Amino acid sequence: MTHASQLLLQSTTGALLTVAAIAVVAMPAQAARTLSFQDLDADKSGMVTESEYVAQATKEGDSKAEAKVAFNKIDANNDGMLSISEVKKGNEPDNTPPTQQ
Repeated sequence: MTHASQLLLQSTTGALLTVAAIAVVAMPAQAARTLSFQDLDADKSGMVTESEYVAQATKEGDSKAEAKVAFNKIDANNDGMLSISEVKKGNEPDNTPPTQQ
């Protein structure tokens, strides 16, 4: 998501110049993109290990801690490996309403 605004600058000749300024709104890494199974499965074993997931997610901008939390959330059967179906499901939007504190 971006927001644009215009700035008026006075040049050295005194003329007014219009400049578009763009600010990029930061979004959580997972919300902005998805990770493909092919990219995650570095050794092409057919399963994604936590280390494979963390390595790819950190390349994409997540911290190691964020990547480990995401891996554990996606690992539905808690076997320490991600199947292609778990990765596909993990890439679906999370429509769970936020919890109230």
